[in-house]
Amino acid sequence: MSNKYQQMKIQKNIKQEVRLKAFYFLDLALILGLFGGMFYFQELIQLPIGHFILVECLLFALGIFLCAKPSSNGGHRNLYTLYCLLKMDRTTYGVQSYKRGAN
Repeated sequence: MSNKYQQMKIQKNIKQEVRLKAFYFLDLALILGLFGGMFYFQELIQLPIGHFILVECLLFALGIFLCAKPSSNGGHRNLYTLYCLLKMDRTTYGVQSYKRGAN
């Protein structure tokens, strides 16, 4: 009798699969968070319906843009790129100039 589990192939990269599913959940949460934030904001400022729909479409496009992985960024999402830009070193370094030949 053979064990039925002997023939089953197990994925080698289970950890990566779980990570990808977490990213998809976070992407959905980001987009829904932008939508929910706009509904909350709508209660505060009372935009006309045309403007509200336009802002919702723009927020949806922003959410898709932040969740996209550009090929030029090594597989990181645009949201991670913006995070790196915000935490970037802001130290300003002075430049010394040397004058040649006094007089």
